[in-house]
Amino acid sequence: SRAHRVLCHTVVCATLRQRMPSVFGKDSAKKKELQNLEETFKDIGLKYKIAPNNFGPTEDYVNFFKKVDLFALPDMTKTQKKGWIETLRNLEGNVLPKLLAPIKASAAVDPSDKKHQIMLSRQYQMQVSNQLAGQ
Repeated sequence: SRAHRVLCHTVVCATLRQRMPSVFGKDSAKKKELQNLEETFKDIGLKYKIAPNNFGPTEDYVNFFKKVDLFALPDMTKTQKKGWIETLRNLEGNVLPKLLAPIKASAAVDPSDKKHQIMLSRQYQMQVSNQLAGQ
């Protein structure tokens, strides 16, 4: 899901930023970290229980970090202190499934059958209203 990809991307960015030196050797450290992305994915996967294949192609990250200043991103300490990782995990595991439940329960309708379309639309709106009311 997109929420999971956001979580993966956040963890990768924050981890790489955390590993960067604060003063000297920034460019060489960045180059070294980008060469070792596969290993970084494995380390992050073990620590945060994310499958290494969920991170996407390493070339995409290399291209991303060539365009984006890695040092402008928050490091893992700041990310954890602000609770972003936990918030994303809660969003992915609890909030989004509850929000999408009425959509999963709704049936698809033939676009040419207007009467059935209106009926299903009303049922969906009723489900959403009930969910928002806590029922």
